[in-house]
Amino acid sequence: MGASQSVRRPDFTKLPELPLPLYVRSTGRFQLDPHWSGPGGDNSPFVQIFWGISGSGTIRINAQKMTLSTNDVAIMFPGESHHYFAGNEAWDLRWFTFDGPGAAAFMRSYSYPRLIQGAGPCPHRLFEELESALLEMSPFRQRRLVSLATEIIALAGGSDDDNSKHARLVRRFIELAQANYSNSSVNVNTLSGILGVHRSTLARIFKEHMLINPGDYLVRLRVQHALALLRESDKSIAEIADLSGIADPSYFCRTVRQATGMSPRNYRDSSP
Repeated sequence: MGASQSVRRPDFTKLPELPLPLYVRSTGRFQLDPHWSGPGGDNSPFVQIFWGISGSGTIRINAQKMTLSTNDVAIMFPGESHHYFAGNEAWDLRWFTFDGPGAAAFMRSYSYPRLIQGAGPCPHRLFEELESALLEMSPFRQRRLVSLATEIIALAGGSDDDNSKHARLVRRFIELAQANYSNSSVNVNTLSGILGVHRSTLARIFKEHMLINPGDYLVRLRVQHALALLRESDKSIAEIADLSGIADPSYFCRTVRQATGMSPRNYRDSSP
């Protein structure tokens, strides 16, 4: 098989008494020999996260086979069974499990795919801290386990350290939008021209990374600026609209109402 190590919480078949949204149950690391295969468990009562460190292999979860390579993440839900099939080279991966009444719903709320390709390097420090916290299991350490688990899950979705071509394009658009939103002549077409990319390509890439359209992001910047000026300045509403990059007064009023449920004047009057 190769080398394996794992740490489980004491009396891992029972949930701790401390009320928490989830309970980390175990964590470990597999360093599997080439071509090794073996069962991982049947009808497991927990969510399990796998993070590829090096090499490549296949995890079969129920009937679904997923190739887990370096920097990939795979997810298994309660009630499922899994089996490991190492590839042509040694396969190194870390994993952790968590349970609790809302564990599956908590994981599904992220809307991640079962296999996240290119999530990034495995966060070894966080996994190592999981191990030490599981050994201690004081009330603070139990709460800390929740924050470590959610940090690992957050990193699985990609981090701000992503230096891919697409990530750089998104960051550059954000920089340009933040620098130019007060200019009403600036729109997504303007910024895509500066970036040298077609508007539809920019929209697709931006939505993949930010879960919002670039046009909506630009409007959000303008509205946030406008609301701050309405709360904190004595400038006229027409002047605030112009300073926020929304030259059309009717559109400005409509946009503020969509964001707050109030007209600009009523929003200003309601602010402390």
